[in-house]
Amino acid sequence: MSPLVRNAATTSSMIGALTLDEDDRRVLAVWTADCAEQELSLFQHRKSHRGQ
Repeated sequence: MSPLVRNAATTSSMIGALTLDEDDRRVLAVWTADCAEQELSLFQHRKSHRGQ
């Protein structure tokens, strides 16, 4: 079996094990957005101090 096929099979089985209900997906989406917002502000702060 090629590595690509093996990885696809592994990923597929992992996704099945990590199914989330609608409420959990909402919580995850909010958490992800919060993290992205924090990282964006850090990135913008560093960029402004570099003069870019």
